Amino acid sequence: ALRFIGLDMEPLEQNEFTYFMSGMGHASIGDVLLDVNAMAQTHPPLFHLVLYAFSFLGNTEWIARLPAAIAGVAAVPVAFAVAWRFVDGKLVPASVAALAAAVSPVHVWYSQDVSPYSLMALFALLMMLSTHSAIHRPFATRPWWGMIFASWGLFYSHYYGLHLSIACFLVLGLQILKKEEGWRALAWRALSTGAVIAAGLLIWLPAFMEAYSWSQGHSTAYQRTVGVYHEHSDLFGDIVDALRLLGGFSIAWKWCAFGGVLIGLLHWRMPSIS
Repeated sequence: ALRFIGLDMEPLEQNEFTYFMSGMGHASIGDVLLDVNAMAQTHPPLFHLVLYAFSFLGNTEWIARLPAAIAGVAAVPVAFAVAWRFVDGKLVPASVAALAAAVSPVHVWYSQDVSPYSLMALFALLMMLSTHSAIHRPFATRPWWGMIFASWGLFYSHYYGLHLSIACFLVLGLQILKKEEGWRALAWRALSTGAVIAAGLLIWLPAFMEAYSWSQGHSTAYQRTVGVYHEHSDLFGDIVDALRLLGGFSIAWKWCAFGGVLIGLLHWRMPSIS
């Protein structure tokens, strides 16, 4: 309910309007794809296509923000499932994780924004859930197709999403190097799954390269030149800030997020701790 309350209370801001026009301002899917490519969008086309799919319902602020809200709601039970797997079926920690996802101010915000971020978060959770299942059930086919679907969803929602897919395959690689029972099946299926994922990404490679070339002069490189990024920023501080945003903490409480990571590491080393 938090994600649907007040969906149309605010007019679309500039970034939202860009997505709105490129997704809902065309008469065909082809026009949407041509628009995304011609504008050298720094984001891939999936969210634009989702907006186009919803355009038959109307073109109000409420309709434009509806896809992000639905993705945000869907992420909550998936967050519960991910936590349930990682804490070995303990109900209380999994419920706390789902509650944190449900009330996270940052997640609620982006679930009411015409942008791909809540969709990306949903695919990220599905990727982690599928990777965990693939490690523990390498002979089952559903987890591997889940990784394929989630990887494509991550990449075509936001290019940075590919980083999580790579990280999950690195986890698979570490598991394979242990050479435990079933490691050959795990290795073979990981390679074949990676090949299918790569095939699905290559079709968008020309558009990605065009967007990357454009961004070098207009996005990140430009922002660093004019000093948008803090001159004293560092990798550790950026990581802490990322954790703070994930948990919805204010700057004053950012170390609470770091403490949560320490508790998670402690649980990993001492599984008896819930």
